[in-house]
Amino acid sequence: MSPAALVFWMLLAITAFAIVSRLVRVPYPIVMLAGGALVALIPGLRPVSLAPDVVFLVLLPLLLFSGGWAMDTRQFKAFLGPILGLALGLVVITTVVIAYVAHAWIGLPLASGFVLGAVLSPSDAIATEAIAEEIPFPPGAEAILTGESLVNDAAALVIYGFAVTAVSSGAFSFGPAALDFVYVCCAGIAIGIAVAAVMFGVALALRRAKFDDDLMGVLLSLVTPFLTYLPAQAAQASGVLAAVSGGVFLSARSGQIFSAEQRIAAAGVWTTIGFGLNGFAFVLVGLQLRSVFAQLSAYQPATLVAYALGIAALIVALRLVTVFPFAYLRWRINKAKGRSVFPTVPWGDIFITGWSGMRGIVTLAAALAVPVTTADGHPFPGRALILFLAFTTIVITLVGQGLTLPAIVRRFASERLGSFEREMALAQAALAAAARERLRELEAGFSSVAEWEAAGRFIGILDRRIENAEAALNGAGEHGPPPFETDRRLQLAMCEAERAALDGLRRRGEIGEQVFRYSQYAIDLAESLFRGA
Repeated sequence: MSPAALVFWMLLAITAFAIVSRLVRVPYPIVMLAGGALVALIPGLRPVSLAPDVVFLVLLPLLLFSGGWAMDTRQFKAFLGPILGLALGLVVITTVVIAYVAHAWIGLPLASGFVLGAVLSPSDAIATEAIAEEIPFPPGAEAILTGESLVNDAAALVIYGFAVTAVSSGAFSFGPAALDFVYVCCAGIAIGIAVAAVMFGVALALRRAKFDDDLMGVLLSLVTPFLTYLPAQAAQASGVLAAVSGGVFLSARSGQIFSAEQRIAAAGVWTTIGFGLNGFAFVLVGLQLRSVFAQLSAYQPATLVAYALGIAALIVALRLVTVFPFAYLRWRINKAKGRSVFPTVPWGDIFITGWSGMRGIVTLAAALAVPVTTADGHPFPGRALILFLAFTTIVITLVGQGLTLPAIVRRFASERLGSFEREMALAQAALAAAARERLRELEAGFSSVAEWEAAGRFIGILDRRIENAEAALNGAGEHGPPPFETDRRLQLAMCEAERAALDGLRRRGEIGEQVFRYSQYAIDLAESLFRGA
């Protein structure tokens, strides 16, 4: 199958599976994974191979940069301890335990066991975010999961590199490896921030030179992830951390370099790309089913099932057992330091965090990247089993944990799920008050009745926004419609009437296509704002 044909059929499959996901109300990663696996079983269909470079050089830069851009840095700083504990400590613990269990139970050489452990140790940023989109996560748990999944890839891939080298060459030294780990992490972050700072300067210069049209803003946002990731990889540093840190750096300064039109245009493009790449990744994982099982003819099916269930259960158990001691240790440290107001995570949210460690495309790509032979030309020991266990762990965790996660969140979430709404109401009140104050400052320079009338209308609208926001903050509407609901319903009705009138003008030939598109865009913006209220 040619690359063009593959892209066409993949886009068609992603669209079809997305529709199925909506119909059955199952998170789309699970539907796309299952759909890809079913397609792989079609008789006569040629196997579709996943090149690791597609993930490491195409998917990861875009998705990780996007994750860094959207990261809540306030929550990340607040929960830095648990995030680093899971992203570093849990990765090391999982790698070591899996290595020795695989050596003692499955019979893998210990060095190959460490390769398997490194492959399976990181929870996947793509899988976690895709599942989280469908569920109202408690803020603390969501912050920990997002931060962890964006950082732990770097730790796991560094350990993975050392383990593969140890198998291939038969040599390993802990001291140099530890120093390399520090370099990989620090250099990756430094390169990401440095490149992002350069891109910030370029974008700022373009805006000052009036070259800040929508197309330029979108192009800059698309090229930057690769400009952060690839130099870090070339310097043998962490491209993962470079892409994430670059996204965080530029996100904090987006208001200085991008106009409102650029942000609107880029948001639409990134939403489409993010969904498309996520779908592409999960369908590709499913399509590997046939090629993965084709390499295991020497094993009995019952033995393979036992290995798959045992390793996946161990992965889940290790995470559940580890998150509670990490949380307790953090509480003890904060108590010793007298941080009585430092944010804590209730035990129910800790359990949710422990249950949310799905594996995804990075795990499979790392397994596929395991060399076929060692440095001396011999077959890489246990490669087929490593690939098989990576695939089955993804399937078991994504399907098993992903399907049960909504019920677990509803049952155990103890942190208020309304904090987003409260913060949104607080922001609405503050923004409306600032705009109203600015209008009143301008009143001193008014010289016409039209200015006074326009200001009066706008101040009335702002007063209404402030009243709605204060009602939400004071708990009004808890037993009835939300304070914003009436305004939202009427505004949407107005948009619907405007769109019908606009269509009529075009059908009768009273306006041209350019006027139609411009007016339609204005209505679409207004409607999207109200639908998101």
